[in-house]
Amino acid sequence: MRPTTLKRHNLIRQEANKLLGTMPAMRLYIQLGEQFGLSDERIRKILAKKR
Repeated sequence: MRPTTLKRHNLIRQEANKLLGTMPAMRLYIQLGEQFGLSDERIRKILAKKR
């Protein structure tokens, strides 16, 4: 993966960690998708990958 993609994925994971427990998981995916311009399905795949 390109360095910019890895950086974006890390930003998404950081934001998800901040929001975990404050809202239902599906709402979290939708909110992050809107924030980063991605689909909720893509956000789920990014967060599912363990580094």
